[in-house]
Amino acid sequence: MIEPKYRTFWRRFWAGLLDGLLFVPVIWIDAIFLESGSRVIATIWFVTRECAFLVYSITLHGRFGRTLGKAALRIRVIDQSENRRITFRQAFLRDSPWVAFTALNLALRVPVVLRGGDPYAANEILLNSAGSLWLLGELTSMLFSSRRRAVHDLLAGSVVILESSIDTSAPPNLAMQRTGFAGR
Repeated sequence: MIEPKYRTFWRRFWAGLLDGLLFVPVIWIDAIFLESGSRVIATIWFVTRECAFLVYSITLHGRFGRTLGKAALRIRVIDQSENRRITFRQAFLRDSPWVAFTALNLALRVPVVLRGGDPYAANEILLNSAGSLWLLGELTSMLFSSRRRAVHDLLAGSVVILESSIDTSAPPNLAMQRTGFAGR
């Protein structure tokens, strides 16, 4: 049986959707930059847009142990030892597969933008298949892990728990505050 503090699947799912919704305005303004007439502006925008979510995720996980979506749903990413926050290195490792997918995506699509083409018109079967297989592996590992750790948690040495299970009686350097985005 899964301990209650690790029952985070649906909260993680909804947190991911909330985080994705934060970037909808970025997608809406895509056309402005990609159709600006300037290949340089379009390329700078495309690279910025493709990296924005990774910067958001790595920065917020590294600094606070959670994104805004996770904060809203009261879950937090902590070190697998469960007695300290994750480091920026761990935050990067959690997203490292997506960093690799993004790098490959940029390598395939930046030349299209530089030629004045639509980077989203290209249907990259390899990239889409790799992303789908990765998500399947993430879900499978999470469902069969007693602490509901997905592959990215295993890579980073992290675990996601309910904030209500954080021990706030521990010394300040170990205790992780349950509310807000309190600093380290």
